[in-house]
Amino acid sequence: MLRNPVDAIVSYFNMICTGSHNQSIHVDDYKKFADKWDQFMKNDITVWKDFHEFWLKSKIPCHIIRYEDIVATPEQTLKSLLEYILNVKDISGTKVEKYLKLAVAEKSP
Repeated sequence: MLRNPVDAIVSYFNMICTGSHNQSIHVDDYKKFADKWDQFMKNDITVWKDFHEFWLKSKIPCHIIRYEDIVATPEQTLKSLLEYILNVKDISGTKVEKYLKLAVAEKSP
């Protein structure tokens, strides 16, 4: 799964600072701790880039999906992932599709 690096790095920084997956630091804290934010960003972009380059260059079969697509169109994005995993052209009309529809019927928090 890929995610916009700007969003990913900001999200990760917030998780580290708050110790939580659903809280964020105040926007003023980026100025207050500008040196820490700058260093974090420089370090993490290298890690992020190296991680993704490894997978994109590997000879292991990969199916790439974007985090933003799962948020915007979860059913379509997850359907393509399931078809890849199951190595089928289409899951339409199967139990897998039925369970996928159940899974995406309720909005995520």
